[in-house]
Amino acid sequence: MTFDSIIGQKNVKKVLSDSIVSERVGHAYLFHGPAGIGKKLTARAYAEAVMCLHPNPDGTACGKCEACVLNKNHSNPDLKIYEIQKNKKGIIIEQARDIVQDAMTVPYYSNKKVFIIQSGETMNLAAQNALLKILEEPPKYVMIIILTTNIAVILDTIKSRTSRIDFARYDNEEIKAILKANGIEHVDESALAYADGIAGRAISFYNDDKINEIRGNVLKIAEGLAEGDAAYRIESAEYLASLKKDTEFVIYTMLSYYSDVSKVARYGKSVKITNKECENPIRMTASRLGFYKAQEIEKIINKAWGYTERSINIEVVMSNMLIQIQEVING
Repeated sequence: MTFDSIIGQKNVKKVLSDSIVSERVGHAYLFHGPAGIGKKLTARAYAEAVMCLHPNPDGTACGKCEACVLNKNHSNPDLKIYEIQKNKKGIIIEQARDIVQDAMTVPYYSNKKVFIIQSGETMNLAAQNALLKILEEPPKYVMIIILTTNIAVILDTIKSRTSRIDFARYDNEEIKAILKANGIEHVDESALAYADGIAGRAISFYNDDKINEIRGNVLKIAEGLAEGDAAYRIESAEYLASLKKDTEFVIYTMLSYYSDVSKVARYGKSVKITNKECENPIRMTASRLGFYKAQEIEKIINKAWGYTERSINIEVVMSNMLIQIQEVING
């Protein structure tokens, strides 16, 4: 894995490669950005570069030394990647202690011993405090990379001892290039809209049948709200609430439907819409609601999105959202 093989994230790659060229590699990093933005791929590329025994002048790994060969075969004992263990909710204290203990021994084959911690936002207080022991006095040969989607839950004492790297969202051309690299030649506009600059989302749009099934069901609910009664609304809210792991996608899909309604209501039939398969229901809804009511519904959905991010009861959030949408439609 090299930086050249990673599409996009030019600024991130430049900062990291410059650190190698200038011999100013830090002992610990916080890679921050949404899931699917490329943190793990970049962390692995950076790890392999700093572990290389004979790096190229531009800071990339040589690909030929013993460390590089072992990394290519995913068998280098000097590179450890920590993930959430089965039946666990997050990175646990035992894993943090394992890192601290392992860091006491020098690398076997590489310039550096590297530890990559995925889902850093799931580390509880005990795990983070245990990790501090190595961050406070790190051996020169150790580098730790923490990947996180939520910087706010990381202890200030950890943030002050790490270098923060923020990952930017991809533009549509970069998303298309990433999809092409994954064997997807023809890219739907709805995939780009759903991705919202996050490559992992775009890939899941095409490769995850569950995502497409959920999308279809949510769009049907959005279509039916105009004529649906209380029983329909309650049943719909229960279904949406059952999709807890996909709440963000549920809300986004609902929002995309009414965003299309707003566009059609304001600009007419010629405007491009995201959910082309719902073109007729969207035009009918736009004709019924008009632009301002559609905008009001978008605000309701965005407000519900904010509530879901605060871990409030999802069923209550969904139920209230649908009630408010129907009130606007029938008002």
